[in-house]
Amino acid sequence: MAAYYVQKDGGHFGPLSRDELQQYIAAGVLSVEDWAIEEGKDAWVPLGTYVQMPAEPAAVAGADPASASINPTTESAGGGMALAGVILLLMAGGTFGAWRMWGGKFTTTGDHPQKEIEVSVLSPWDIPQPPPPPKIEPLPTNNLPAAVAEELIFISPENLEPLQTRAKDGDAEAMLELARRHETGWGVRWDLAAAFKWAENAAEKNEPRARVLLAFYCMSRIGTNRVDVQRAAQLEETGDANGALELVRKMADEGDAASLTILGLRNKPRRGFSGNPELAYRQFRLAADLGDVQAQYWVGMMEGQGVGTERNIERAARWIATAAEQGQTLSISLLGLMHIQQLGLPENPDEGVRLIREAAEMGMPKARYRLGYMYLKGNHLAMDVQQACVWFLLAYEGTSLARPYLKKLREEMDPADYDRALAEAAKLDDTFTDPELPAPDPDAPPKPPFIEKPTQSDVAKPLPLPPDPEKTEPPPSSREP
Repeated sequence: MAAYYVQKDGGHFGPLSRDELQQYIAAGVLSVEDWAIEEGKDAWVPLGTYVQMPAEPAAVAGADPASASINPTTESAGGGMALAGVILLLMAGGTFGAWRMWGGKFTTTGDHPQKEIEVSVLSPWDIPQPPPPPKIEPLPTNNLPAAVAEELIFISPENLEPLQTRAKDGDAEAMLELARRHETGWGVRWDLAAAFKWAENAAEKNEPRARVLLAFYCMSRIGTNRVDVQRAAQLEETGDANGALELVRKMADEGDAASLTILGLRNKPRRGFSGNPELAYRQFRLAADLGDVQAQYWVGMMEGQGVGTERNIERAARWIATAAEQGQTLSISLLGLMHIQQLGLPENPDEGVRLIREAAEMGMPKARYRLGYMYLKGNHLAMDVQQACVWFLLAYEGTSLARPYLKKLREEMDPADYDRALAEAAKLDDTFTDPELPAPDPDAPPKPPFIEKPTQSDVAKPLPLPPDPEKTEPPPSSREP
């Protein structure tokens, strides 16, 4: 049986079997984004390469287990994997057990959608019903039209100035809008720290939607480096008839798309929290039909994974394309990957690379990582170590996926070439800062061609699996002599 070793938050532990890894992930102790290595191998890869995050039982009913996962680091076109792993990695957030600290459970009866639309509130034991067909017009093509692509540069004063001016003048709604746009790169640079800042500014003005959104950020570590359960509870004032959460529920009843989307975020599954996927999907769906771009993205994500609704990868691609056409960076990046891996779209590597590059130029860290990976491996692009280094540098602060590759390149590249990559990264992004990786010591002996095994750490163990009745031995008194 293969043995595996894992790195997490500076600690190392192992050896572990594949089943034990799955238990750690199910318990929220490990993430599919943590780095792991199989005994006998010579390269660390994301843990999701070996095991996947378990999906909700109701959400995967009827789905083909063999097609329910994808390794996000495998950029080749014929991978044969599906959208679920990509979506799980993008949705990963929060800390295991945090939902228990946040009241222990969520009351779902108040999060119902508009009154004029009959939608029942589902419990975890209900069978999810297929939703009606999406209310979107057929796209003229499965690719983004070139005319639309020319308009995907939204980081310009004429587009942002009115909204930013209103926000700087103290308009809480404008602050909330900027927070939501920065969260997913919707017409602006993808920037979670900016999203947190603008949500915080709006919450200080008692904008109820901003308070609930900021609580979600605090619980999911979006734009912050820690979970703040106490602050989240204070922001929502859960249980208070005049609290922010109840006010947002009332606004959702009246058909406010932003309120529906924020409630959907609060209810969607994430690491360590099972949520209410059926309710989250219905909230996102109502907001998407009202034209909310962020909700359209999440509808596509959930339909692609089969969470909260039936899995339909072709329809998911249409929702993702709808959001991408309106300039949402996360959707543009994901649409490119779907073209490359033929997920609900015709295989079109050239279009996929173009879209990923578009998202990378708009500041999306995972798009930058993917572009660097393709240059490094020669997948759909001519192999170019120099360009790989440039994009890994730009992705370094935004995603841990790029860091081991950049560190390895720093050790192997000529110092002059590395300096040129730094200069090019600074030209492509005026916010770029040098991660200041240590230069290799020319007098250091060469490293051996193997990786030392980590030692067992004191990471909390997951709960043991329940005993199998068929394998349970009878009590001593009933055994035969």
